[in-house]
Amino acid sequence: MAVAAALAAGCGSGPGTPTATSTPTATVTASPTPTLDPALAEQQESVEAATATLATFLRVSDEIAEAGYADWSAMSTLVGGELRTNLVSFFEQSRDLGARQTSRGTVESIVLKEFQPGTPGAGGERVLLDACLDNSTSEVLLPDGSSDIDRSYPQRVVVTYTVQHHVDFWTVDDAQSDASRTC
Repeated sequence: MAVAAALAAGCGSGPGTPTATSTPTATVTASPTPTLDPALAEQQESVEAATATLATFLRVSDEIAEAGYADWSAMSTLVGGELRTNLVSFFEQSRDLGARQTSRGTVESIVLKEFQPGTPGAGGERVLLDACLDNSTSEVLLPDGSSDIDRSYPQRVVVTYTVQHHVDFWTVDDAQSDASRTC
């Protein structure tokens, strides 16, 4: 916020009388800007990057499902770890069944669960994020028109995602849902 002040005082006793002018000076001292601890700043930056990666992962996953699970290459740079193997298998099975997602669920929230620091400047940070996913409006149809969604499983559930930093990029490496953790 910027503050500006202009002060002028003058007094005169009539025409032809000299006017005395006084201009007080004001000194404004800026209070020091609080600085964020470098470790906390790095953690905040990591959490923001991990959250952005997860949001992209979820969006691209929907796009692949809407295209009939035929080509998962758009996801290849976003997925790592054991999740990569499991996701490829899931996409292939869904493609072979002829499944197609016809409507999306929503991400209600993403919150930090845990931050595991890496080596400074070398990556390795792991960020665990809890995402509340509402799949009540999501639909995946099979070629015969039947639903491929198990509606006995809670439709609003917390999924814990592990997002890993690899120096210059991030991957989603694990996803754990628990039917008892609804949101």
